[in-house]
Amino acid sequence: MKSEKDAALAEFKRSIQLDHLDPRVPYHLATVYLQGKQYEKALRTFRDLRTRAPDYLHIHYQLGQTHAVLNQWDQAGEEFMLALRQGALPDGAQPMTLIEMLVRTQIWDAKKHAAIVRELAPIYPNDKPLKQALNSLSDSGTP
Repeated sequence: MKSEKDAALAEFKRSIQLDHLDPRVPYHLATVYLQGKQYEKALRTFRDLRTRAPDYLHIHYQLGQTHAVLNQWDQAGEEFMLALRQGALPDGAQPMTLIEMLVRTQIWDAKKHAAIVRELAPIYPNDKPLKQALNSLSDSGTP
């Protein structure tokens, strides 16, 4: 007997065959793979979708999440930056949380961190942690 997850996966795959132009179907299939810890399948599906619909909302964020789970921090950083620059974060995702995570993984040094905070602050003018980070850069004189 098929589980609900297996039935959902089969339905997603069938839907892709019926309407391969709709980016929502592969996106949701990839998120099911990601939630099911089938990270390589999620990565392949998200990458394929990124090729076909590079501006699809949250694609870069989800690719970043998938790369992060796989400890592929350089790729995660690239995808998260694309998402941040597009202003395409899912509800509840905080710009500074992503930036701080990437700093902790030592992808960025302090100078790069400062440049990114300055670049993103105008995109997220209502994000308090980002605004505080920008103010602390100004106060410290960080280039």
